[in-house]
Amino acid sequence: MKTLTRNNCIMCGSSAFSEIYDFKKFPVYMGTIKQAYKQDKFADMKFVACDECGCVQLGNLIPLEILYEHSHHSPIGSTWDQHHTAFSTFSKKYVHGNVVEIGGANLVVANKLAQSDKVDKITVYDANIHVENKSSLKIDTKEQFFDHTTAVPG
Repeated sequence: MKTLTRNNCIMCGSSAFSEIYDFKKFPVYMGTIKQAYKQDKFADMKFVACDECGCVQLGNLIPLEILYEHSHHSPIGSTWDQHHTAFSTFSKKYVHGNVVEIGGANLVVANKLAQSDKVDKITVYDANIHVENKSSLKIDTKEQFFDHTTAVPG
């Protein structure tokens, strides 16, 4: 599958990267859809570090129309519930003040983090947010992709 190459660091704009790790033939879609497994799409997932600021990021990107071809925002079953609970418990140790969650359409993690007294506000960016799942006034939803026009330094 053809991917897009990241040319500049998302944090500082540098074009100098060092490859960290490359997952060969990584599944593009991590969910269950009604199609034959022979139609599954794969691409190498490359992690790079910016040589200037050290930010770790994806070095190649899946085109959004392919990545979001199928909705994949609803947690289904006990495995996803356990994942979200474990991730939220882990994250609560480190988050405080204003938090940004990218891709949390189902608001499960945001709802769990909003229960913390250390969190003032959680802004969730996703193109397909399920606002009906919002259980806290601390949560602000942005029904859009998070990109270079969204990130504001400082």
